[in-house]
Amino acid sequence: EDFWLITNTIKGKNNDLFKANNSIPPQEIVLSTAGLFSDYPFDVHTADLQLQMGNAKNETYDVALNVTSAVAGFNITATEAKGPQPTMTQASLIVNRTPTVRKFSIFINATMWILAMVILGVAMQVLVGGRKPEIAMLTFMAGMMFAFPAVRNLQPGIPPLGSITDYYATFFAQGIAALGITTVGGVWIFRKPTP
Repeated sequence: EDFWLITNTIKGKNNDLFKANNSIPPQEIVLSTAGLFSDYPFDVHTADLQLQMGNAKNETYDVALNVTSAVAGFNITATEAKGPQPTMTQASLIVNRTPTVRKFSIFINATMWILAMVILGVAMQVLVGGRKPEIAMLTFMAGMMFAFPAVRNLQPGIPPLGSITDYYATFFAQGIAALGITTVGGVWIFRKPTP
């Protein structure tokens, strides 16, 4: 017998009629989500999925929902929730990053911090410790300054510039590298060589 399906998709048709003895084409359901990508890698997104199915006599059917995560780097969990109508199936979906993505992001950001501290230490040795500035120091610092954005982009699924990891690691590392280059370069230019 023919049946209908109603969803809460925000794109495309939200109600479909399926004819008896025909195959059912895949359905794309686009949901409105709540969450901030800028909280990467600790971002959590939520959405509510609503489904209702019935026949031409307006008899409704129970809907069984099986949610699996098919997106690399994300965990998707669903919990059954009370729908706006008793005959409607509703699931609350929670989408967050996998532990592997979170740990790798923390590792990348810690690496940038460590390299920034190395640059700061070298710059302080030259400025305060009296160490002779060398061209290799400037090359290393300039190379790291241009490498930090590429290292940042190694993080899987990272959103464009402006995430929380940028403020806690990338911008900090870039600033320290720029300060180190300026310090070592300034000492190299203005400090008189010792005989």
